[in-house]
Amino acid sequence: MPEPKSAVVLTFDRWGAPYGGCYGAGWLATPELNRLAARSALWEATWAESADLALTYRSWFTGRHAAATPAEGPGLAEQLAAEGIPSRLITDCPTLAGLPLADEFTELIEVDTPWPEAPAEDWQETQLARCAAAAINALEKSPPGELLWMHARAMAGPWDAPLPWRERLRDEDDPAPYAATRPPALLLPPEHDPDETLPFQHAYAAGVMLLDACLGVLLEQLEARLAETLVIVSAPRGFPLGEHGVVGEGGGENEARLYGELLQLPLLVLDPTRRGPIRYGEPRSPGDLHATLLDWFTGREEPPRAGRGASLLREPASPWTPGRALTAVQRDAAGRETQWLLRTPAWLYRKRLDAEGEPHRELYVVPDDRFQANDVASRCGDIVALCDTELEQQLAAITSDSPSPPPALPELLVEGI
Repeated sequence: MPEPKSAVVLTFDRWGAPYGGCYGAGWLATPELNRLAARSALWEATWAESADLALTYRSWFTGRHAAATPAEGPGLAEQLAAEGIPSRLITDCPTLAGLPLADEFTELIEVDTPWPEAPAEDWQETQLARCAAAAINALEKSPPGELLWMHARAMAGPWDAPLPWRERLRDEDDPAPYAATRPPALLLPPEHDPDETLPFQHAYAAGVMLLDACLGVLLEQLEARLAETLVIVSAPRGFPLGEHGVVGEGGGENEARLYGELLQLPLLVLDPTRRGPIRYGEPRSPGDLHATLLDWFTGREEPPRAGRGASLLREPASPWTPGRALTAVQRDAAGRETQWLLRTPAWLYRKRLDAEGEPHRELYVVPDDRFQANDVASRCGDIVALCDTELEQQLAAITSDSPSPPPALPELLVEGI
């Protein structure tokens, strides 16, 4: 008899898509990630629905959009348990471990490690390596036919990659790399010197190199069982490094700014039933992992609803699904939505409320303006109006839990001008 199907999900917090060789960062050595991409499906347009970790995990565990009203009902682990499929969650993140949906896992393994005062001498002594070791220990004891999900704080946790790794990335005239272990968080002045952010970029890139090394060890452990195991590698959110005046969380969580450096995520799927490499431009969001894992274990597709994810295992009908745009929301400390983002095949539209509650709108051409550097809202009023209307329709359908996806996007939002 064939072995029962298994699935392993590896998520690394604050790892943005621009930092990985397979996503175009040729200057950054990520050999293990590149090897994985060479035999996987890779999505280039995966965007988070929120910078809030709890909301992203709600999407992953329920399939519902971050803007949707929480609904009663089982999460992913409880749904799998009803099918006789056990699940284990391994994490060093107290926020995730404290979520009610985390308690539904058959086993919750918390990696409790102290915050280091200085970078590690050896990469195997880092917190991320310890989290990976806990996952490897669980894999060694893991019987076939279960879901194992590892979430590491990664760059949201200690920046403890060895200092020589940081030094390796700088040129002779560059400033010394950031040597602290606390992730930086600051707002930059409008006319700041770009060199001011180089120390953070080099330290962050060393963290990605550490992630790559840990990923390699995890994949080596999985090699013998890949014929029956679905492997998903992703992240819940990225880490701004000064692109729009913010490093990290700026002056706090409410300084999160909905741009690509925060929301564009890596997403790779190693599926034993299909050969890679395959690259997709189709839009994807966190809720798609929920639909994918249910599809993998049960063979059933989720019924279509607004804001609900679709299985990554089903061949997309086209590079961009005409009726689907990606939306993201950000809430302030009082729980009020203050920022919104709409990502269509041709445009990225950002709307925010200022301190007086007045709306401000920005518009960027995609994929040409990869880093959202050239706001064209003042020159494309008709597109801004279309985006505003589309955003309202998308959010209304999501919050009302509409039983079907919204209508196809207007042609100008798909083809551009």
